[in-house]
Amino acid sequence: MKVGTDSVLLGGWVAAEGNLNILDIGAGTGILSLMLAQKTIGRIDAIELDEQAALQAEENFSLSTWRGRLNCYNQSLQEFARTVKKRYDLIISNPPYFSIGIRSDESNRALARHTDSLSYNELVSLSRKLLKPTGRFTVIVPNDTRKQMIRQFHSNEMWVMREARIRPKENMEFSRVLFECALKMPAYYSIEEIIVEEKNRYRYHRSFKKYTKDYYLDF
Repeated sequence: MKVGTDSVLLGGWVAAEGNLNILDIGAGTGILSLMLAQKTIGRIDAIELDEQAALQAEENFSLSTWRGRLNCYNQSLQEFARTVKKRYDLIISNPPYFSIGIRSDESNRALARHTDSLSYNELVSLSRKLLKPTGRFTVIVPNDTRKQMIRQFHSNEMWVMREARIRPKENMEFSRVLFECALKMPAYYSIEEIIVEEKNRYRYHRSFKKYTKDYYLDF
């Protein structure tokens, strides 16, 4: 699986530092886990349903400077939540984003990215179960699911602390939204807008560079 803009932006935007227990849900080949290993000194568990992606993540972890703090589990969130005893300071996810009923036939990547293998309701409710009382849940989803996600948060007694709405370019509609949630109602709520590219393709906007400059060699 290729490294996508969504994962890089999520990994750069998430508030994480210090010695945290972190869970990466739907880790793919491990890019988010590696980014969090770079910005924290915590231990990171990554779960990935697709076997080939999980094997690639394990290899990527083993070749990294932070291999002693990274673990990959080839299983579903549902299975993981039934057996794990640990609770996490931070849970992060770039979840499946295709709607139920439009499954493609593109095998592994399609399966790994479909919401009918992990619904948003399951993602939120199981993440809540796995969080410490002071923990935070950070996720990126399509903008057209924004209201649905907020309803899921509220029904699971999770509260949005930060939100960022993403435009691919200045003149384009919002395509993604980032949320950071807590289990207690926060004293403040912040919302911002991030633009990925300027008018010229591959010329990145300053609001995107703000969060990703530590991960791109040419910034």
